[in-house]
Amino acid sequence: MSINYKILIFFIWLAVVSVSSFALFQVSFQVEELEKKIKVQDKKIAKLEQEQVVLYAEWAYMSRPERVSQLSQALLPQIKPYTTQQYKAVNYIPNRQILPPTKKTIMVQYNSAN
Repeated sequence: MSINYKILIFFIWLAVVSVSSFALFQVSFQVEELEKKIKVQDKKIAKLEQEQVVLYAEWAYMSRPERVSQLSQALLPQIKPYTTQQYKAVNYIPNRQILPPTKKTIMVQYNSAN
Protein backbone atom coordinates (compact mmCIF):
# COMPACT_ATOMS: atom_id res chain seq x y z
CA MET A 1 0.00 0.00 0.00
CA SER A 2 1.23 3.37 -0.82
CA ILE A 3 1.42 6.28 1.56
CA ASN A 4 -1.25 8.24 -0.33
CA TYR A 5 -3.69 5.36 -0.03
CA LYS A 6 -3.10 5.13 3.76
CA ILE A 7 -3.57 8.88 4.17
CA LEU A 8 -6.80 8.73 2.16
CA ILE A 9 -8.15 5.90 4.35
CA PHE A 10 -7.11 7.84 7.47
CA PHE A 11 -9.01 10.95 6.36
CA ILE A 12 -12.06 8.92 5.37
CA TRP A 13 -12.14 7.32 8.84
CA LEU A 14 -11.53 10.72 10.43
CA ALA A 15 -14.50 12.12 8.50
CA VAL A 16 -16.70 9.17 9.49
CA VAL A 17 -15.75 9.52 13.15
CA SER A 18 -16.27 13.30 13.03
CA VAL A 19 -19.69 13.01 11.43
CA SER A 20 -20.68 10.28 13.89
CA SER A 21 -19.53 12.37 16.84
CA PHE A 22 -21.44 15.40 15.60
CA ALA A 23 -24.58 13.32 15.03
CA LEU A 24 -24.28 11.80 18.51
CA PHE A 25 -23.89 15.28 20.02
CA GLN A 26 -26.99 16.51 18.17
CA VAL A 27 -29.06 13.53 19.28
CA SER A 28 -27.98 13.87 22.91
CA PHE A 29 -28.78 17.60 22.80
CA GLN A 30 -32.25 16.88 21.41
CA VAL A 31 -32.82 14.24 24.11
CA GLU A 32 -31.92 16.77 26.81
CA GLU A 33 -34.36 19.30 25.33
CA LEU A 34 -37.13 16.70 25.21
CA GLU A 35 -36.43 15.67 28.81
CA LYS A 36 -36.76 19.33 29.86
CA LYS A 37 -40.11 19.54 28.04
CA ILE A 38 -41.27 16.34 29.73
CA LYS A 39 -40.37 17.75 33.15
CA VAL A 40 -42.33 20.93 32.41
CA GLN A 41 -45.34 18.90 31.28
CA ASP A 42 -45.10 16.66 34.36
CA LYS A 43 -45.17 19.75 36.58
CA LYS A 44 -48.20 21.09 34.73
CA ILE A 45 -49.97 17.73 35.08
CA ALA A 46 -49.20 17.59 38.81
CA LYS A 47 -50.53 21.13 39.26
CA LEU A 48 -53.73 20.32 37.34
CA GLU A 49 -54.23 17.12 39.34
CA GLN A 50 -53.88 19.10 42.57
CA GLU A 51 -56.39 21.67 41.30
CA GLN A 52 -58.75 18.82 40.42
CA VAL A 53 -58.48 17.41 43.95
CA VAL A 54 -59.29 20.86 45.35
CA LEU A 55 -62.27 21.21 43.02
CA TYR A 56 -63.62 17.80 44.04
CA ALA A 57 -63.28 18.77 47.71
CA GLU A 58 -65.06 22.08 47.07
CA TRP A 59 -67.80 20.29 45.17
CA ALA A 60 -68.29 17.83 48.01
CA TYR A 61 -68.44 20.68 50.52
CA MET A 62 -70.82 22.80 48.46
CA SER A 63 -73.20 19.95 47.64
CA ARG A 64 -73.72 18.69 51.19
CA PRO A 65 -77.41 17.86 51.66
CA GLU A 66 -77.81 20.02 54.76
CA ARG A 67 -76.28 23.03 52.97
CA VAL A 68 -78.45 22.55 49.89
CA SER A 69 -81.51 22.24 52.11
CA GLN A 70 -80.69 25.48 53.94
CA LEU A 71 -80.09 27.30 50.68
CA SER A 72 -83.31 26.03 49.14
CA GLN A 73 -85.31 27.13 52.20
CA ALA A 74 -83.67 30.56 52.17
CA LEU A 75 -83.69 31.24 48.44
CA LEU A 76 -86.80 29.37 47.34
CA PRO A 77 -89.38 29.92 50.09
CA GLN A 78 -92.35 29.85 47.70
CA ILE A 79 -91.56 26.32 46.53
CA LYS A 80 -93.20 23.67 48.69
CA PRO A 81 -93.05 19.87 48.53
CA TYR A 82 -95.54 18.13 46.27
CA THR A 83 -98.88 17.18 47.73
CA THR A 84 -101.01 14.23 46.71
CA GLN A 85 -103.61 16.57 45.22
CA GLN A 86 -101.09 17.69 42.61
CA TYR A 87 -100.78 14.20 41.13
CA LYS A 88 -103.24 13.21 38.41
CA ALA A 89 -103.86 10.04 36.48
CA VAL A 90 -102.37 9.67 33.03
CA ASN A 91 -105.76 9.88 31.33
CA TYR A 92 -106.04 13.53 32.46
CA ILE A 93 -103.22 14.47 30.09
CA PRO A 94 -104.73 15.70 26.83
CA ASN A 95 -103.72 13.95 23.63
CA ARG A 96 -101.56 15.88 21.21
CA GLN A 97 -103.23 16.98 18.05
CA ILE A 98 -101.26 15.67 15.12
CA LEU A 99 -101.34 18.17 12.28
CA PRO A 100 -100.61 17.31 8.66
CA PRO A 101 -97.17 18.42 7.50
CA THR A 102 -96.97 21.81 5.90
CA LYS A 103 -94.65 22.98 3.15
CA LYS A 104 -92.50 24.73 5.74
CA THR A 105 -92.01 21.60 7.88
CA ILE A 106 -91.25 19.53 4.81
CA MET A 107 -88.57 22.04 3.71
CA VAL A 108 -87.04 22.08 7.21
CA GLN A 109 -86.89 18.28 7.24
CA TYR A 110 -85.41 18.24 3.73
CA ASN A 111 -82.76 20.86 4.57
CA SER A 112 -81.74 19.16 7.81
CA ALA A 113 -81.36 15.83 6.00
CA ASN A 114 -78.88 17.39 3.53
